Amino acid sequence: MNSSTVIVEGKVIAKTSYWDTRHFNIYTVNRVEVYKVFKGAYVEEINVITPGGTIGTDAEVVTPSLQLDIEDKGVFMLFEDNMLLDAPHALAQKFKPYSGPQGYYKYNVIDNLVINPFLVEEGIANFYQSVIQLTGIDPIEVRPFAFNRTANRFQEDNQAIAIVTFSPTTVTAGTKTILTINGTDFGTTPQNVGFRNS
Repeated sequence: MNSSTVIVEGKVIAKTSYWDTRHFNIYTVNRVEVYKVFKGAYVEEINVITPGGTIGTDAEVVTPSLQLDIEDKGVFMLFEDNMLLDAPHALAQKFKPYSGPQGYYKYNVIDNLVINPFLVEEGIANFYQSVIQLTGIDPIEVRPFAFNRTANRFQEDNQAIAIVTFSPTTVTAGTKTILTINGTDFGTTPQNVGFRNS
């Protein structure tokens, strides 16, 4: 945390991939809506640059690297990025995660957990206090984020969901196998499913 120049809490609201200006590598620009600034100047949105991405039929997968999805929430430990991207317009507020995946603490608001490759901490509010203790300053609140209200709303909306079957029952790692889950009260639109121990 001490080595990062910016620490913010936020949510990924958009992502777009671009080639670098030399057309050697693809990078993804993850636009993050900021909730709190724990370190650095007041900012409402930032761009978190991660290696890899997809442009048309071209794709680049970089491992290990931070992989973000739209709606991901958490705390980002960042430093300024001077990567030149072949974007149609200049990108302001560009940052890279400090130490790749280790520079992001993802929230699981349903179970009130903070997850990092080397940490699983119970209690988002407890994690706030850990960050404040390390930075030595109170965070700047940019917009409200009530993680308890988010978790309660999810639990209320999903009380009747029941999984009936899923297939296949065995998959191999790294093959992007499609898992079909059948049940009741899922709603009408396809959704993403996460597995804690996958």
